[in-house]
Amino acid sequence: DQKLSSWKIGSYYEEFLYDTRGRLIEIQRFNDLSSIKYSYGHGEQVSLNS
Repeated sequence: DQKLSSWKIGSYYEEFLYDTRGRLIEIQRFNDLSSIKYSYGHGEQVSLNS
C-alpha cells in the first residue's frame, strides 16, 4: 500500500505520499494562501524549469 504521512504547524500543513517501496511520490503543502503540489513520478524527482 501507499503510505501517507503528514504534519501541521500552525496554519501550515504538509503531506508526504510514499509508494510501496518507500520512495517519495508526492509532496503537498498547504497554508492559508496557497496549495502547492510536488509530484515525483516513479520515485524520481521531476525537475521544474522556472
